[in-house]
Amino acid sequence: MPASSISPLAGPRFHYVTAVWGERFVQRFLDVVLPTNLSDGNLAALGDRIGDVYRLFTTPQDAQTIVHHPIYARLADLVEVRVDSIEPWLQGGLGKYRILGRAHHLALESALSEQAAAVFLSPDAVFADGAFARLRALTLQGKRRVLLAGVRAEASGWLRDIRGRCPQPPDQPWVITPRDAMAAALRHAHPWTRSVRWDAPRLNSHPSHLYFPIADADDDTRWRGAVCRAFHAHPLLVWPREVRGKFHRTVDGDLSNAVPAEPDEIHLITDSDELAAVELSDADAVYIRPEIPKEDREERVAEWSARAADADHWDYFNRPIRLRGDDLSEEQWAPAEQLAARVAGAVRERAAEIDVAAPLVSGPARHRPAAVEKPATQARLHFIVPVWGEAYIERFLRWGLPSFLASGNLPAVADRTHSFDIVTDRADLPLFEHPAIDRLRSLVPVQIRTPAAHLNRADQPDDSLGYLKMTRYYNAAVTAQTDPAVAHVFLTPEGVFSDGLFTALLKRLDAGIRAVALPGFRVLEETAIDALLAEHLGDGGLTLAASPRQLVRWVMEHPHPITVAHAWGEAWDHVGPRLHPHYYWPVDGTGFVAHCLHVHPLCVWPNRPGQPVPPGQTLDHEYLQQAVPYAAIHLVTDTDEMCVIDIARDGHLDDSFSDRPYGVRDVAEFAGLWTNGYHRGFFERPIRVHTGALGPHWHEVEAEAKHAVTQVLRQIARGVEMPFYAKARATVLHGPSIVMYDYSRPRWVRFALSLERRQASLRRRVKEVGWWKVFAIRTRARRLARRAIDRVTLSPEDRGRGRKPA
Repeated sequence: MPASSISPLAGPRFHYVTAVWGERFVQRFLDVVLPTNLSDGNLAALGDRIGDVYRLFTTPQDAQTIVHHPIYARLADLVEVRVDSIEPWLQGGLGKYRILGRAHHLALESALSEQAAAVFLSPDAVFADGAFARLRALTLQGKRRVLLAGVRAEASGWLRDIRGRCPQPPDQPWVITPRDAMAAALRHAHPWTRSVRWDAPRLNSHPSHLYFPIADADDDTRWRGAVCRAFHAHPLLVWPREVRGKFHRTVDGDLSNAVPAEPDEIHLITDSDELAAVELSDADAVYIRPEIPKEDREERVAEWSARAADADHWDYFNRPIRLRGDDLSEEQWAPAEQLAARVAGAVRERAAEIDVAAPLVSGPARHRPAAVEKPATQARLHFIVPVWGEAYIERFLRWGLPSFLASGNLPAVADRTHSFDIVTDRADLPLFEHPAIDRLRSLVPVQIRTPAAHLNRADQPDDSLGYLKMTRYYNAAVTAQTDPAVAHVFLTPEGVFSDGLFTALLKRLDAGIRAVALPGFRVLEETAIDALLAEHLGDGGLTLAASPRQLVRWVMEHPHPITVAHAWGEAWDHVGPRLHPHYYWPVDGTGFVAHCLHVHPLCVWPNRPGQPVPPGQTLDHEYLQQAVPYAAIHLVTDTDEMCVIDIARDGHLDDSFSDRPYGVRDVAEFAGLWTNGYHRGFFERPIRVHTGALGPHWHEVEAEAKHAVTQVLRQIARGVEMPFYAKARATVLHGPSIVMYDYSRPRWVRFALSLERRQASLRRRVKEVGWWKVFAIRTRARRLARRAIDRVTLSPEDRGRGRKPA
């Protein structure tokens, strides 16, 4: 088996699903389709991940044919293969599409139970090299549904053409580039494909796809490219949160109702260079009805869509898809895209005039259940702030607590506040005798918690960061609350919170959001704090009210070295980035675009009351993933909504800065080791941090940032130089003082690393004292243990007689 090329934590497992039966389809599957599935950028790159499955729905006879074929051995070497019999369905008289619907539904339920993503393949669909790797990259970006409008090609002509372009090794993986696959498909378009060409003499009566080709100047039947508008796109990948009911039609017809997803979690492939698939059919294998004349086609397509399209299908139809068979300039693409846009607009207008179709234009025909619904009960806020030590408590009382007491914060949400918990050390209780605490008590119920001594363990000393202790103190307050209506607000003692932030939190919770996450931005205390307090502190030093834009101004004018170290490229007289996991792209001194892997879960309304942060973790690592579904998390992507800045002294985290700027590969290695799919979903989304109106350069900088982020995500998908397990194992062997495994990782990883740690410890001991001495010590230890057990379990009369206890 080849070396693993991707982290076990990099997105979900994949269940590749194929239903194939019948001699003709099985033979084409074995000779053509499966070799392309095994290419370097497909299963050969991803198939060795623990938990990935290739699931075949077929008959027992066809299963024997598949298993004994030489190419099957390569498949079985890469992934676990599961074979499901469809014989009972065939004997029950089910048709082809009913069998496919049942197979796909079973595969979805299995994927849901194993927290995997189902990849729906077809026995006669060829996937170009790199398709599966691209699917992996999209799941890392938080996509839960990937759709593809493939092209149907005439099988014999396509195979002759492609074998000339990309020779096929016998019984070996077959590498076909997306451009070669699409060029051959357009050159040998199936009669059904040509029947839905918009300018065909008569249009097919089933216009689920419409093609607008760019034909060769000398031969109108030879297409160099085409623009496609598709109502029905094949759901190539589905990563389900739930499966509601069974399919009454095929998976592409019922998917919207059975497996809901948020719009930003759906990705339609709009360029064949990104991911290409070609469906191979014999010329007479598909029923074609060219019935629609040119003068009626707009109205007839609108009537068809009223019966066969739902809201999701209209979303797909609204987006043009480029099928590239040749290098074409933008000028060459323009006529076809303009015609496609005009036709799509006309069809939408006509559909809006049809009563049954009218809801499809403005909303779903079958009302898609929203992933985020308004809660039946209103949440009550439970504020938690861990703070200890004289220096930190002084900062908390000087600017942290006053920002909580701003008019748009605690006073505005006092009637919806459950409690305010301050978690501190017992020795620090006298330091909280302060007027700001008295003001706090007058607004909301306040409890000062002093956790048990075991939470502040001596074997984990508190450094300048204190992240582990802070997490233990958060847990002390979280686990004490069992009310299901309580939403926890995780405050930081040195943070300044924008005025109105708590009010904005409640609005999000009332709208159905279960968690709000945002990054904090650091300001240098030595240069900024006195001026900041002089400008914003009021009410005798008890309140600090600042708007989000005012807080961002302090970040820009007094950036902490940590903020500077996060900057991508040249900014603040610094070449970076030199610190993970935030990355900033400054814009003309007015702000910056941020992409963040780890964000602070400011507010969490957990599905299970009292759910603690996992042991050994910090708050921003695994808590969100275990507490709420991804769709119910709101990431603050514009500081105008809410903003938090952290005031820190110079020297904070200085020992963590890199001595060289990070590149794409460095960021990908960090993300592959320390992040999961939730973090990468946050990372993909730009966060606008600005002091005023957005200027003309913002879009350019956002495009630059998006390009860098895309490169990082692709690098993660391809695999980094040293994969996750090997990197952790190397640390166990060569850096025994560093603990690299934690409870957020899979059990098999923890078990393997614990064995490695024991073996490494034994080898080091043997190297120090010699194998004979280690053996003697271990033997002596066993004898002493046996004697101790005998002393406890045997009577005085039986000791030394070799008798065992009854």
